[in-house]
Amino acid sequence: MVLDDDSPGVIDFQDAVIGPITYDLVSLLRDCYIAWPNQQVELWMTQYYERLLQAELIDCNPARFKRWFDLMGLQRHLKAIGIFSRLHLRDGNPTILTTYRAP
Repeated sequence: MVLDDDSPGVIDFQDAVIGPITYDLVSLLRDCYIAWPNQQVELWMTQYYERLLQAELIDCNPARFKRWFDLMGLQRHLKAIGIFSRLHLRDGNPTILTTYRAP
């Protein structure tokens, strides 16, 4: 991946397991450390949806795909909140709570 300033970037594929079709897209577009403009997210999501349709990887309407996308975003943020709560409560790291920012 190449960044705007032509420097190399890295996409972390986590555990590289098969998951929900919206997982990777949500990971890129609804991350807790970056906030893309909603109009841009909608455009990228629509383009991704259209490519999935062309590749015959999904068979649903745009509204259903958007719902899947939103629910996956919710699940990922709940997971992050749980992890950060554990780090704070169990591991005694209160500073971790100041690094998370929900979109």
